[in-house]
Amino acid sequence: MDHLKSAVSAGIISETQRRAIEALARQAPVGFKFSLVHLLWLGGASLIIFALILLAAEISQGDAWRLTWVCLAYTGGLGALDYVIRGRPDLRLLSSVLLLAMAITGAFAVGSFVKTRWGLIEPGMPWSHFEPWYAPLLLGYYVPGAVILGVSILLLRRRQFLPAWAGVTGFVAYVVIDLFYGLRLDLDLHGSTPWLALAIAGLALGWWYDLRPGANHGFWLNKAGLLAFNTYAFVVGVEAIFGTVAYWHLLPTGAAVALFSVYLRRPAGISVGALALVFYFAHWFDAWDDLYTAVAILAVAGVTTIFVGVKAHLIEDQLDRLLPLGLRRLRPEARRDPVTFGF
Repeated sequence: MDHLKSAVSAGIISETQRRAIEALARQAPVGFKFSLVHLLWLGGASLIIFALILLAAEISQGDAWRLTWVCLAYTGGLGALDYVIRGRPDLRLLSSVLLLAMAITGAFAVGSFVKTRWGLIEPGMPWSHFEPWYAPLLLGYYVPGAVILGVSILLLRRRQFLPAWAGVTGFVAYVVIDLFYGLRLDLDLHGSTPWLALAIAGLALGWWYDLRPGANHGFWLNKAGLLAFNTYAFVVGVEAIFGTVAYWHLLPTGAAVALFSVYLRRPAGISVGALALVFYFAHWFDAWDDLYTAVAILAVAGVTTIFVGVKAHLIEDQLDRLLPLGLRRLRPEARRDPVTFGF
């Protein structure tokens, strides 16, 4: 706006034109416009955050108090970095990622503190085994999860940061799984396959509705599909603990949801699919004797992804032409979404 005033003073534009331009700018959407570059930056930052979490696990060596202090240090450091860059509009994406990372490390700190003082109750444990009956509500993962849920809702409402839907659907999925297994409601429905089927149905119907003219009819169908997929990922994790299914199922399904969402320009779906991949790789890295090597690999991969994102900015406008016209016609445009996502 200061540049517009300078342009008026220099006689480049009139005062009427300045007011018209300012009015147009105020009507512009306040959300993000995601592109391939932003996707690579977000992915690279997420890999680095994952590396920090693994580093915290390796430093703590199973000591919950030590993990609490390390995660608190992470939260403070990320908060300080966010405070420095928060005022820069060109770094709003990084600021939002930092806030989400603060929520994750803060949730780890709260969870490890609760585990140290009272002991955490794992998801899916029968509630009938505990006294009082509401003990799983206080000693489960609800309190740490509420931290991520609150920040995710804040990012959605204040910044229209759609990847934060992963935090919302993840928390709801945890509640569903804990109630489903904790209250032993699995007499007629059990296993992860039904949840995967519900996820496929929800995402497919949402896609079909989005291809129709008019507003974005499939918004909640897409969210229901993501919630079902998040629940599927958690069920696989619970069943893997009991040895009835293997973690490797999360690799192809998570990658499929992420790639499908890239094609349809769905930041929320990309983050949910990536979350399933995080579950898989967290288990994979957990089998390593030396997590420092895993941390180094993830850090290098994260920095490399960000570097590729910077270079991709130079050819971004040409990449969309690589997609056949027929496939482009089957990709719905964002209509009334607060965020436009595309290549």
